[in-house]
Amino acid sequence: MLGDMIIGMLYLLKRNGYYESFTGVCKTRFAEPEGNMFGLDYTCASCRDGRKQVSEILDGRCPLCNLTFPTLPLPLRKVLWIDWSSRFKIIPNAFPYFENHVNFITSTHESQDIIREPNVISNLFSFYKSIGKNEWMLFFNHLIGNSLNHFHVHATTQINMPLVQMIKRKKFSQPKRVRVFKFTNCFRGILVTKPTIDIINKIIRRVRPSPIEFINFGWFGDHFIIFIRRLTEDPLGNTLGSSELMGYILSCDMQKLSKISEACRYTVVSYTRMREIIEGIV
Repeated sequence: MLGDMIIGMLYLLKRNGYYESFTGVCKTRFAEPEGNMFGLDYTCASCRDGRKQVSEILDGRCPLCNLTFPTLPLPLRKVLWIDWSSRFKIIPNAFPYFENHVNFITSTHESQDIIREPNVISNLFSFYKSIGKNEWMLFFNHLIGNSLNHFHVHATTQINMPLVQMIKRKKFSQPKRVRVFKFTNCFRGILVTKPTIDIINKIIRRVRPSPIEFINFGWFGDHFIIFIRRLTEDPLGNTLGSSELMGYILSCDMQKLSKISEACRYTVVSYTRMREIIEGIV
């Protein structure tokens, strides 16, 4: 199974020193959850130091297109990857903040906006089935969030996100395949139960390219959670990605966590707009 191949690759990377720190006081570049506040899991992410150094070395070049750039810090030059097809590959996240953190990326530079192409969703379903969908979780940030514009989907075995736990505990009054939900300001969006390629493509087709609406999602097993967003006047709200909207924050600044909890209120489009998007689907 592909999932086992990925775990094997990550084991070799760790054994060969790929994750060794090359700056700061940490021995490795891993981040781990450290607490929960305002219903959000958080990590100080202090061991992810080195990203600025890599950015300076690449000098504007796309890091996902330059995995073997010759002057990267030595640990990063030990990179391995798995070719999944002629169009996609699976690479380790260089500064992981999830368990077994990898990225499903295009082999050449293609925009995150190819998520609007029906065949991309089909490829994503095939990839998720291949790795073992009940053992992995996927995240996607489109063109909003703290994200690179080279197509990539995060995959991790860290599946106990706060929003996933809420959905599993929730007893909805009516069984619906597609619904709009709101638990808190942060935890609201469109929930597709037992998603199909057809259903997800129908929803994406209704997300406007102009004025631009953005698609973020988190996907675990039978739970496909979609966040439809527009740019806001608040820069903080615009930088929140799908993992943040699922409840995992890369900060332990309590003041910032409080601001993030508030920013969630206006970073997702209105309930009315989400209802409009899903109207008549299944």
